[in-house]
Amino acid sequence: MQLFVAALACCALSVSALTPANRVKVIAANVRCLEESGLDPEILERTKNGEDVDDKNLDCFGACLLKDFGILNDDGTFNKDEAVKNLPDSVRNDDVINMINACSNKKGETDCDTAYLIFSCIREKAGFKYIQEEFRDI
Repeated sequence: MQLFVAALACCALSVSALTPANRVKVIAANVRCLEESGLDPEILERTKNGEDVDDKNLDCFGACLLKDFGILNDDGTFNKDEAVKNLPDSVRNDDVINMINACSNKKGETDCDTAYLIFSCIREKAGFKYIQEEFRDI
């Protein structure tokens, strides 16, 4: 879940900030990305509970989510503008924008690697506990 919640944090899809249409989009993206990445839903649940799971499919799940929301470009680079645009007003502040800027230069050999690097950076900067509390119900 560490990558999952970080992806959601990056996409800023706090449950309380979601419109009904956005909630449908998030659910659809989760379902599609679970299927596309081959991630076992049980692993996702384990990570939601704070377990540190090393699973390449989890990285690919995160990459899929970032792509769905336009935050990971086709060339594998991070789209800072789109990440900031996706932030709900309730969490859009200088600290979050600075975190996005600090983590936006991460690039791996594959999109999955890039997602892992971005999420690790976000987790390091924001703190996993905060991310987990904000996004656990998605």
